[in-house]
Amino acid sequence: MAGSPKESIGWLELLHHQMEDLFHYLSKVECTRPSTEREYMPLVDMFETDSILHVEIDLPGFDKSDLRLQIQGNMLMIEGVKHQKYDGKPMNYICLERNFGRFRRIINLPHLLDFNAAKASYSTRGILIVTFPKIADNVLTREIPID
Repeated sequence: MAGSPKESIGWLELLHHQMEDLFHYLSKVECTRPSTEREYMPLVDMFETDSILHVEIDLPGFDKSDLRLQIQGNMLMIEGVKHQKYDGKPMNYICLERNFGRFRRIINLPHLLDFNAAKASYSTRGILIVTFPKIADNVLTREIPID
């Protein structure tokens, strides 16, 4: 078997490490992430119809005013910051798994698109939707006269 320990002791060491990992995992409290701000990286879906490219970015908990969209060349740049919200009273988190902090995500756009007609909306479900009309290849094709 390629890439596996060839001696019996190798298998025992591997089993020992896997068992340690399992017991370590089982002994942890369910919520163990630190409660400090760290980089947030939103998930993106991109899909198309015959005439439009759709980009959907999961951004739950963001304020629209904390988001920024830009087009640079054929790239869509999304950046923002997600703040922890609390009323200033001392608190002790029992569990804090959500990510907070700044992010920047750059997405290469795969088609000829009309960037001037791009539209963006931020839904109450926390999804930023950006749409770009496609430019047909034949619109960009033209004859060049030869002198």
